[in-house]
Amino acid sequence: MTGRKAVLLVRSDMKLAGPGISMHAIARAVRAKGWHVEIASGGGALKERLEADGFRHHEIAGLRVDDRTPLRMIAGVRALRRLLAKPDFVVAHSFNAHAGLMSWIAGRGSKVKNVNTVVGSGKERFLRFMPFPFIAVSHFVAEQLAESGVNSDRVRTIHNSTIPEWRILSDVQAFEQLWRKRSPLTPFRLVNIGMMNGDKGQKAVLEMMVRLRRIAPETPVALELVGEGACRAELERFANRNGLGGTVKFAGALNDVYPALDRAHAMIHLSPEETFGIVLAEAQARGLPAVAYGVGGIPEVVSGGSTGLIVEPSDVDEAAAAVLSLARSPHKAKKLGRSGLSRCRRLFPQSVLADAHDDAYRQLCSA
Repeated sequence: MTGRKAVLLVRSDMKLAGPGISMHAIARAVRAKGWHVEIASGGGALKERLEADGFRHHEIAGLRVDDRTPLRMIAGVRALRRLLAKPDFVVAHSFNAHAGLMSWIAGRGSKVKNVNTVVGSGKERFLRFMPFPFIAVSHFVAEQLAESGVNSDRVRTIHNSTIPEWRILSDVQAFEQLWRKRSPLTPFRLVNIGMMNGDKGQKAVLEMMVRLRRIAPETPVALELVGEGACRAELERFANRNGLGGTVKFAGALNDVYPALDRAHAMIHLSPEETFGIVLAEAQARGLPAVAYGVGGIPEVVSGGSTGLIVEPSDVDEAAAAVLSLARSPHKAKKLGRSGLSRCRRLFPQSVLADAHDDAYRQLCSA
């Protein structure tokens, strides 16, 4: 370190999944504001990406879920304490409840200030006992914290706007150029992006495709499912049993999802739970409208009727009708996509994330 103010980002693991990828984006954003950033975790596949991006990574005992024995956690707290004793560290920013607890214990008695980002993992009742402030990734998460007994003055909402500026279509000309490529593509194309672990909504999306074929066989719709996970085989079996093999493509995990967004006409996202919905913001970055359930933080990303179509949770028939309205009116899809792009430029570029975290850290240090 070189005498600059430094922040240690702490998380249980660095798996190639949404929370770890978001933390990587925050690390980049904060570094762009002049902070020295180092990362502590229990390890994971994302570690190599972090180190290739110039971030020093410290593997800490007791953070990873399968490593949380009392002795390992004590060793981890001691390792974190040694790290935070370095003179430049002034902030320990943790990204789940367990990491927050270990960071707070490690930093006691030092000048280091703690803050914890909450994505709504269900442990909010535990967090009300923690003596440090929180960052909620959406107003929905902030409301969850309040309902769980966390005082609202301890919570700051910073939307999980992790999209690099160069990923966002730069102007109307770029938008029109992309839509000139999309428009001739047939049939109408949907894209869904998400890990295939647990209920992330892919089964509902496939059920919606079955409904579409039944109610409007004259309006063909294709679907690309991007993602990998334990549920993929089951989803593929469902698609094949219901005759969707010719209209549904399982693309697997992609290092870069933006080409999949660019070859679609709309995003479909029917997850029953969502604290923010970064994939919806990514769709807006490419001028793509979305059809989504109005759950959790999704209405903070998708403005229903303006940048996409919000439907009632678990209502697959309403979702099918919404998709059909876009497939039958490409002009409507394009209009919603244009409004979504404007919203994304205003609210979700990584520079907004950088400014908000820089301000949060500075206020924390001056308190």
